[in-house]
Amino acid sequence: MKTKHYSRILDSVLRQTGNTVFEIAPDYTFLEAHTASPGDLFIREEEFIGKKLNEILPATMWENVKPLFQKSYSTQEKTSFEYPSITPGDARWFSATLQFYSEDTEYPFYLLCVMDITHQRNAEKEIRFHAEFEEQMVYATSTLLQATEENFDQSLNEVLARIGDFAGVDRAYLFQFRDNHILMDNTHEWCSEGTSPEIDNLKDIPTELFPYWMERLRNNQEVYIPLVAELPDEWAELKAALEPQGIQSLLVLPVLVAGQLFGFIGFDAVKQQRIWTNGQRQLLQTLADNVGSVMLRNQQARHLKEVTLQAQQLAEEATRASRYKSEFLANMSHEMRTPLHGVVGFADLLAQTGLQPQQERYLSLLKDSADTMLKVINQILDFSKIESGKMNLEVVRTCLPDLIERCCNKVRVAAAVKGLEFRYSPDPALPASVILDDLKLEQVLNNLLGNAVKFTEKGFVELFAENQGPAEEKDKITIRFSIQDSGIGISHEQQVKIFQSFSQADNSISRKYGGTGLGLSISKKLLDLMGADLRLSSVKGKGSKFYFELDVMP
Repeated sequence: MKTKHYSRILDSVLRQTGNTVFEIAPDYTFLEAHTASPGDLFIREEEFIGKKLNEILPATMWENVKPLFQKSYSTQEKTSFEYPSITPGDARWFSATLQFYSEDTEYPFYLLCVMDITHQRNAEKEIRFHAEFEEQMVYATSTLLQATEENFDQSLNEVLARIGDFAGVDRAYLFQFRDNHILMDNTHEWCSEGTSPEIDNLKDIPTELFPYWMERLRNNQEVYIPLVAELPDEWAELKAALEPQGIQSLLVLPVLVAGQLFGFIGFDAVKQQRIWTNGQRQLLQTLADNVGSVMLRNQQARHLKEVTLQAQQLAEEATRASRYKSEFLANMSHEMRTPLHGVVGFADLLAQTGLQPQQERYLSLLKDSADTMLKVINQILDFSKIESGKMNLEVVRTCLPDLIERCCNKVRVAAAVKGLEFRYSPDPALPASVILDDLKLEQVLNNLLGNAVKFTEKGFVELFAENQGPAEEKDKITIRFSIQDSGIGISHEQQVKIFQSFSQADNSISRKYGGTGLGLSISKKLLDLMGADLRLSSVKGKGSKFYFELDVMP
């Protein structure tokens, strides 16, 4: 047997480590126990010393550990295992190390060293739970961020159900404030099996009933009640509201939208008390923050949708107004053009009669005014057709050199009257005929050449028409047209608006040279129809160059 000195040393070591050591005979009889404190033993020493293991341990536990004893007996190697306390109501866990000794001892025996590992197991369990909790939060965050405004309610209910079920609570819900935080409504709720829902009963709840609750939420603080039964007197109103729902523990976290308190999410434990750790509550606050972020996004999406709808309505109204305007201009142009043709015709007839010189001068002024008016009306008619989408291309095979020559003949006379030099040298590479809308091209060239003469006091006006070779589009070639002059030029600031309807470079030009400001706008729109882009290069006081490239079928 061991000496008292040996026993004292062993007891001292056990007091330092907190372990318990049992000596057990080969027939599983308890021989001796050494412990730092008798309270560490699961039963009194006199109740198990001299008795066998199978008499002490529950049958199922003995079935599990007996093979371990047999293995240790045959191999004399160290064996370890864990087991729960066999004492009813005791939630502790123990780690045991077992080894059989038969050599160099007074008698053979098993040495069983037992250590309480409850704290370690709880810590590991908490770590695992926290890791799994984080995975659930990642899922919840992903679900909410992917939710659309249309399926947000369904997604939030799914998240509440998943988090509530994992966390072992009985209700998970969202409340939303309204009427400037005067009332609140339970809008989303999940309940565990056997737990009665409360969502229909919790509508139009006055927030003033829970002043301490609201104070914490407004300060962006949680409301954590580990045990509702122990609420202080100042929370009496809240206690009276919670107890009829059977709530034992409660956790509520604020939901902020753009920094403003929007509502709160909550978790109720009904069947048993629920203790939340700081880490778990922080994770759930992240969930509440994500709910707020998604709600803010939904609010912005709704606002954007409303603004977009309003913009579409305004655009449709503007389109209708533009169409009505264009139709009005077209109708008025037709109505005005008919009597003007009559005025011009009768003026021509009147000119053929015998008139006094003064009468001829008046008649000439009358005819010029009528021609100018007719030109303005024709421009407005063209503009209204383009605006209303009624202007179509009419492509035909055209002799391009003849078309250009007709335009040159018209501008030569006007240039000569002002003493300007007109230049045009035909490009030998120009095709003899092409397929295009000849009337619209001629209208554009006449307008650009007419403007060049109008805004040039001295110098020249020059036309270029050059074959640029094959176009990007198959079976087409590119013809580059440019009209250059030595006229008044256009400043960089004025070039920005020069192609706008009813716009000229500035008012002084309109007063000096006349015109409606529609010519360039119409020309640009006609070229747009033909797939070309009218461009401008100009320096104020040094002339201008308008140019475009037209793809045509040879």
